[in-house]
Amino acid sequence: MEVLIIILLVLFVISLIQVAWTYIGYLAFLFLISRILGKKHSVDDGYMPHVSLLIIAHNEEKVIGKKIENSLSLDYPKDRIEIIVIDDGSNDRTREIVREYEKFGVKLIEQNPRRGKASAINLGLKSAKGEVIIVTDANSMFYRDAVRKIVRHFHDPAIGGVGGRYEPRGSEATDIVLGNLMYWKFEKVVRERESLLDSVVGMNGNIMAIRKGIIEKVDEDLLTEDFDITVSLREKGFRVLYEPEAFSWKLAPKTLRDEIIQKRRRIVGTIQTLLRHKSVLFNPKYGWYGMLILPSHKLFQMIVPFFFALLVVSSFCLHLATDLVLAHLASHLLSAFLLFSTISILLLRLRPRTKFLLFSLSKYFFVQHYEVLLGWWDYLRGNYKVTWEKAESTRDLGEVGEW
Repeated sequence: MEVLIIILLVLFVISLIQVAWTYIGYLAFLFLISRILGKKHSVDDGYMPHVSLLIIAHNEEKVIGKKIENSLSLDYPKDRIEIIVIDDGSNDRTREIVREYEKFGVKLIEQNPRRGKASAINLGLKSAKGEVIIVTDANSMFYRDAVRKIVRHFHDPAIGGVGGRYEPRGSEATDIVLGNLMYWKFEKVVRERESLLDSVVGMNGNIMAIRKGIIEKVDEDLLTEDFDITVSLREKGFRVLYEPEAFSWKLAPKTLRDEIIQKRRRIVGTIQTLLRHKSVLFNPKYGWYGMLILPSHKLFQMIVPFFFALLVVSSFCLHLATDLVLAHLASHLLSAFLLFSTISILLLRLRPRTKFLLFSLSKYFFVQHYEVLLGWWDYLRGNYKVTWEKAESTRDLGEVGEW
């Protein structure tokens, strides 16, 4: 009996530390260490290299015209930017619409048959003439000064990539939309600090810039090419920065189904990339990125649902078998949290909108953990492919408005 209690106690302590570090400890330590050891980086607002803007598309007839118009309206010298649309096997009017803009200098590259985003990026890299290559999605809109804000960092030869700021928008205030908004606000804070300390954990595929010549080819078997490119750049000795003033936006998923479609694919891709670059994890050769940022921000997020479940089970068992105060406190707090979360999930099923932010965040918290578990299930079964299923609610732009 004593041996069993010791085992439960060890599991309880380990799971408590892992969960606490993932949700609280990492951010607190990151704030502290980045203030002390953060690296100042100068920008040159007058630096305007030739830029290639790669727009990846598949069956995007709803948005491709607006995306091209958005790209043509960017506040950047017209003779210093080329716009290339790489169409990945569309069978709707996407290519026809793109050809209407060829008179404005827009180039169309056709990939047949469909082979996925990474393969489309590789085609674009072969054709791109720019010193800086910016990759974006067809349903992601840029603010007018986004390119200027990004490229000003590349005057420093130590910079291999720069990720812009992604802002989800929603025409309807569903709990999924609100959860996305809060998640990306939190991510902005974390990524700013990571960039200050060493490098951002991963660029966002909506607005991702890389220096030409460093990445010759993207791995076409991976589902999260933006994350893989980031780790590869850092592996090659370059810093990857986050530029919060380079805004891009697209509609957040409105429905739980669309949210899960997007996120479980990213989970699989994250697992793939972590395994491919496992030599970077906890490796001092890659500075704070290898020792702290990559494991804390990505690896631990991929395993925290399992440790959370272990924390619940071990605390309840210790509560029944011992007089340990910490275990009693943890079991009571977790019981209250699980009850509250159960109510939140029931509300999510009954009504997708609530007036209480705490309920919305609780729902989104559990949805994220559920998505991680689904992602692991897909990965272990091999139930995934490099081509993607779109979240259609992120294409219903209506009137785009000002950018």
